[in-house]
Amino acid sequence: DVVLLLEEVGGFAPIEFNMTYTPSFTLYGDGTVIWRDSQALSVESGDNLIRPTPLMVTRLDEGSIQALLAEAIGPGGLGVAIGPYNEMMGADIPSTIFTINAGDIPEPKRVEVVGLSPESHPKNLQVVTALAGLAEKLRTFDTLVNEQPYAPTGYNGVLMPTEQAFGPVVDWPWPD
Repeated sequence: DVVLLLEEVGGFAPIEFNMTYTPSFTLYGDGTVIWRDSQALSVESGDNLIRPTPLMVTRLDEGSIQALLAEAIGPGGLGVAIGPYNEMMGADIPSTIFTINAGDIPEPKRVEVVGLSPESHPKNLQVVTALAGLAEKLRTFDTLVNEQPYAPTGYNGVLMPTEQAFGPVVDWPWPD
């Protein structure tokens, strides 16, 4: 089960982004954490395939899970946040969505912030500041733990027709 989730969605993004999207951070009940590597760049292979930023994985023990959840609920603001926080107007502004399914919080709780920038939410400055700090911690989780590259058990692909290739036409890149 998903216990804590950080998603960053919306805004004006190319369709390739929306089609290959995965959450920025996911903590599962068994302690598995999968998140985007904040230090890695997207792989440019020259084969016209768009590859998103690599994912990393680690496993937390029960004490570490509880410490992370206590921080998310307390100083991270999820315990008091009620959202949605949408003081910013504009179709091109991305939203940050937190979902927590743990503790004494009515489960699952979903909090959305349009434009996760504290100065853009003066009416809710304190809670949005806390949420922005939590999001940054989750985005840079690789600086806090020992991690390894995530090896998915399967892949989804999206084929899109194009009038003109963006580079040289190449053979199908996989053997099967």
